[in-house]
Amino acid sequence: YHEPYESKYTKGYNLKCLFSDFIIRFNKNYKKIKCFAKSNLAKQFLNKKGFKDVTTLGVGLDFDRFNVDKNCNNLESRNVNYIEEDYKYLLYVGRIEKRRNILFLLKTLNECLKFNQKIKLIIIGNGKKKYKNKCFKYIEKYNLKSNIIYYEEMTQFELKKIYTTCDMFLLPTNYEIFGMVMLESMYFKLPIITTLNGGSSTLIENNRNGFICELDIKKWSTCILNSFKNNKLEEIKLNAYKTIINNYSWDKISQIYLKNKIGDKYEKSF
Repeated sequence: YHEPYESKYTKGYNLKCLFSDFIIRFNKNYKKIKCFAKSNLAKQFLNKKGFKDVTTLGVGLDFDRFNVDKNCNNLESRNVNYIEEDYKYLLYVGRIEKRRNILFLLKTLNECLKFNQKIKLIIIGNGKKKYKNKCFKYIEKYNLKSNIIYYEEMTQFELKKIYTTCDMFLLPTNYEIFGMVMLESMYFKLPIITTLNGGSSTLIENNRNGFICELDIKKWSTCILNSFKNNKLEEIKLNAYKTIINNYSWDKISQIYLKNKIGDKYEKSF
């Protein structure tokens, strides 16, 4: 099952489910159907519909795709030597859109700067012109330009360098089926602050390998500022990395799938 979970952002999809639910119920044994879901929230969505045998698989990360990219130059050749030792760097990668709350992200940065001027936010992504312009106008209005570094796109090879030089990854999304950027950030030991969504419900144990925080500017800014002086942050980074390495390679995902699908037969084949 690769589809959404129940949310006000999927009202149209939830209505479509009424039709599919009606058809499924013609099968008297539908509750016994074995299901695999992308996230724990998707699993809960299926459980509410009466499916009993649901396993969360998550999504796998191809570790090798960050290592080689023949079609790009390195960061230095693109003149993005932005790192200043006395600054902290926050990172967002993804669409510039309302659902991802980029304006909220900018407002959170603005709040953080009241207490610490040595913070910069790197934004990588593109989006519809109208919403992007709204974000850029906010940046200009509150004089945030010197604290923002923006790129429309980057290759996987270049993203690797960004992930490994930043201090925190931010994903203030209203809704996310999963979110590959969370897998990537955790793999590179970059601590995450995000909302409760499909990916975070599956990947993150709050305050152990990342942070799940409701959309409140004060709470997000406090979490960011406190993380800079958090003695447990190195432990959180390592836990994030171990979570991905131990559970979210495609090999691991396929093993869980086969074990749940064919049970003892799978165990005896090794």
